[in-house]
Amino acid sequence: MVRLYRKAKIIPPISFTPNWQQGAIPQGTTIELAGNYIVLIGENNAGKSSLLQLLFKQCANASTPFPLNQVCLILPDRMYVDVNMQMGARMLADYNRDLAGSISNNNRSYQQPNTNPSSSELPKLLLHHTDFLDQAEKLREYFKYFGLPSFNIRGAQEVIFKNIQVIFQGSGLRSIFAILAALTDDNTQLLLIDEPEQGLEPRLQKMLRELFYQESSKQIIVATHSQLFLNRHEFTSNYVVSRENDVFGLSRVSSEEELYEITFDKLGCSVEDLFFPNNFLIVEGATDQIIVEKVMELKGIDTSKIKVVSASGVDKVSNILSAVYISLLPLVIKKSPYKDRVIVLIDKPYDPSNTTYTKIKNALSCPNQQLFELDSTSLETYLHEDLYKKYGCDKDEVIREIEREKEYEKKFLLKTENARAIANVLTKDDLQYLEIMVNAVDKAKC
Repeated sequence: MVRLYRKAKIIPPISFTPNWQQGAIPQGTTIELAGNYIVLIGENNAGKSSLLQLLFKQCANASTPFPLNQVCLILPDRMYVDVNMQMGARMLADYNRDLAGSISNNNRSYQQPNTNPSSSELPKLLLHHTDFLDQAEKLREYFKYFGLPSFNIRGAQEVIFKNIQVIFQGSGLRSIFAILAALTDDNTQLLLIDEPEQGLEPRLQKMLRELFYQESSKQIIVATHSQLFLNRHEFTSNYVVSRENDVFGLSRVSSEEELYEITFDKLGCSVEDLFFPNNFLIVEGATDQIIVEKVMELKGIDTSKIKVVSASGVDKVSNILSAVYISLLPLVIKKSPYKDRVIVLIDKPYDPSNTTYTKIKNALSCPNQQLFELDSTSLETYLHEDLYKKYGCDKDEVIREIEREKEYEKKFLLKTENARAIANVLTKDDLQYLEIMVNAVDKAKC
């Protein structure tokens, strides 16, 4: 049912300067907003709700940018829904005039659920605004899309969902009812929604955002605390609302990088909440990974905190440093939260002037703190001879055997068997022999 995003038309920007104060927004503030689907994001009490109500009152006072009968303001008290669809002679424009009159300079009062005008009557006014039968059919499709029960009008024009009145339905269904009614109303051209995420689980939030993309022939402006409603198709349609030292600010997102930073900020700067590791530690090969993971175990580090990535285990390329670089790239692009944190552990390069080695250093924002090099050109030569003795082998003989083997797969098997044998006998007392690896793990844990 949901089509791929395609902006139907370009809607002219909204630009005006109010001659009254609205909440956190002082008189004389120039308001400029551009886009079909506009998102207002910011901290609590920054002024997002004030801006929505200011836009609505501007329409009521001046009929610009849209006439009052083409505007819909949906507030957080939409959780209350009238079960009766009878509306008499009352129309959406009448409701909007009453709503505009109820909004003081301190914004709409939520002193009681049915403050005049009651938001509970908004869905039926929207459904009777143009073509009720056509809207009702489209509305049923939307409820099906969200996996919500379809509605019927029964008896004395009561809204019924699976034989249960709407007032007894869950908060998500009641919260989204007015929004979907407005989306199906062809006459509504400016839709202002405060906290569209209210009552909706993340999965449904994303589905609703997709509907906003689809219905962007209307101008839809939302004020939200959820990163899931950010406009990812048009980053310049996102606006940061701020309030510092009682000074209201409204700034347009200027880059994709800024949009990703806002998203990360809304997640509390914690990738662990998404079940991503707190950091990545990239090592050259599977043998390094075996030893590093044993070091983490001995130090009591939760494996969910650090994800060890074996570069050569992912990309079988002849130049091992190239494999490291390929594995590193997705984590150091500007939009990645790992770009300043990811740790790389490599063998001492045979040739420090190697171009790939230089690339690795340049890719890291702080190579002196993020790049760790073993003091030997291979893991086998780095590992202390006492570690070989613990599992009953001679270091020099093991290295010679590995060097004699020319076939890659057999050489890989010998190196892996050696790493596993050493990892099996490692204890905390042996960490003194693995100082560089231990330092890399400790840095990745920070």
